[in-house]
Amino acid sequence: MRYFRDIRKNMRIRKLIEDVDSLLLDIEYQQVEANDVWYLISMSWWKIFIDAKEKGQLNSIDTKTGVPPIDNADITVQEGNKYTLKPDLQEKHDYMLVPEKAFNTIRDAYGVVIEERDVIGCTAVTNFYTKAPFIEIYPTILKIRNAYKADIMEFQVPPFLEGEEVKNKMAEKLTPGHGQKPENIQIYVDHEGEKKYVQLDEEFRTVVSINDVLVLDWKTPQAAGQSLFASSSASSLSGPSYASIAGSQSMITRSATSESKTYDDDLTVKHRPGVCGLQNLGNTCFMNSALQCLSNVPVLTEYFYSNEYKSHLNTTNKLGMQGQLAAAYGDLMHQMWSGRHSSVIPRNFKNLIGRFEPRFSGYQQQDSQELLAYLLDGLHEDLNKIAVKPYIEDKEPNGRPDELVAAEAWEDYLKRNDSVIVDYMHGQLKSTLVCPDCSKVSVKFDPFCFLSVPLPSKDKMTLRSAQNAVQISECLDLFTTEERLGENDSWYCPECKEHRCASKKLDLWKLPDILIIHLKRFQYTRWYRDKIDSHVEFPVVGFDLSSRVLDPSGKEYVYDLIAISDHSGGLGGGHYTAIAKNRQTWFSFNDSCVTDIAELPEKMSSREAYMLFYRRRTSKTAAVKDANGTNGNGATPMEE
Repeated sequence: MRYFRDIRKNMRIRKLIEDVDSLLLDIEYQQVEANDVWYLISMSWWKIFIDAKEKGQLNSIDTKTGVPPIDNADITVQEGNKYTLKPDLQEKHDYMLVPEKAFNTIRDAYGVVIEERDVIGCTAVTNFYTKAPFIEIYPTILKIRNAYKADIMEFQVPPFLEGEEVKNKMAEKLTPGHGQKPENIQIYVDHEGEKKYVQLDEEFRTVVSINDVLVLDWKTPQAAGQSLFASSSASSLSGPSYASIAGSQSMITRSATSESKTYDDDLTVKHRPGVCGLQNLGNTCFMNSALQCLSNVPVLTEYFYSNEYKSHLNTTNKLGMQGQLAAAYGDLMHQMWSGRHSSVIPRNFKNLIGRFEPRFSGYQQQDSQELLAYLLDGLHEDLNKIAVKPYIEDKEPNGRPDELVAAEAWEDYLKRNDSVIVDYMHGQLKSTLVCPDCSKVSVKFDPFCFLSVPLPSKDKMTLRSAQNAVQISECLDLFTTEERLGENDSWYCPECKEHRCASKKLDLWKLPDILIIHLKRFQYTRWYRDKIDSHVEFPVVGFDLSSRVLDPSGKEYVYDLIAISDHSGGLGGGHYTAIAKNRQTWFSFNDSCVTDIAELPEKMSSREAYMLFYRRRTSKTAAVKDANGTNGNGATPMEE
């Protein structure tokens, strides 16, 4: 029997070997569709599989050189007879996502160690607002309890149910056979006696933090359709007032214009404006770090704090969020800069982001740069003054001078994009492509919002002393180094009428007043992710980039640092914080904790710096007037 079993196994392995290239392409490029099932495979096992493929050992049954059965022990934990995923796992660092057909092929060939542990399927669900499918790795689990009992239970939210159905399922779990209609069930969050009514609409998955306990209260049949708690004290957890909850001014709803308040909320200025922490809602340090950096960009915060943004809200732009994201961000800035709070809870803001972008809807650790890129793009489209974007045809340089082609490209860009984000945070790059066969040269000038600069790879770093920090100038040199395109990103040559692996070179043509340099610490290969934790040295004051800019206008590009988004720890379990300058004083922002720190040196070296925010000297950012005139240094009211 074992003999025949081995024969069948070898046949399945040979079949996999024949199809392995197409199988890997399916894994890499297959689109996620609603209701599809995808499977998690430990990255430790996946590396063995890929290594065996590269060495031609996929068919080996030798346990030392071949591929063992799928083993997900390192990404799961056992609780009794049940296996669950470890928290904070990240794709391509801790696990691979594999579509069902490919997983079945691999499992048929190599098997699994423990079926209950190693076969981990996740169903793709659809975002209610964007209709985009996404794979829900961690199902939403809420803490719930009956208003009249102290016992807290966990409730896993079914992925396809809407709010009212979820409410009924919650009540059924707490009180089987309760017999109540969903509209008669009230849910609220109790924060130290302050009750906030929760509206379980389609975005219920992001309406509360993972530490909140949802309290369910309902009318009972014995009360003849009237609430037993209608006359009870609103401060009593055992019998909250229906009227006080329903009429509360501190309701948690899906409104984008009312950020959740902290408990010291009053009209008295108690704290330094802007020196305000952000509560961690559950692995949201990445968001808090990005928000603190952006909050301390004076020209942008002045724009929101003065409510100038309201006159520019674009509610019809299909590429935006109907002005809701800009309104939510504006409300958050008012809270943070009011001087009334030591910290605020950015719950409504997170709800808005999660509503339109599913990867930010849950409580998994995410990338602060990806969040910021999405936020800035969303703010731009929400505030875009162009109501109807005209069609702009690409124009060839045809031998014209670069300055004319660049100016034309920028003017065309402004015909479709006109916002405060473009005004202060968008620059222009020159991209040069050369065909290796016919030597056709293609020059384009493209806008950018981030300078995402590479760091020397780990392999190269091992050849230099660990004490020698990477200079930011080296990163910029790598960014502008000519490279040869690969097969997967080849360029279509209009002369050859074929895709070619052209040479490509990027150059800085025009830099924005607010320059964000993204240090690409996270390496991505086809299958793996890793972090480069090298020290990087960068200027704090007087960062002169003028010599690197090709625009012949003669502008000076000298910058001073105003904020840093830091990432400490490894890729899977790291933590984001921020450092930012508020009215000439540097502060450290670690979620809700804010502390002042010593003045930074003229240059600093850090292995944690991930995004650097610079403000250009002698620019519009240093000439904004406040309501009382200027302060002589060109600072905004945010710096007064």
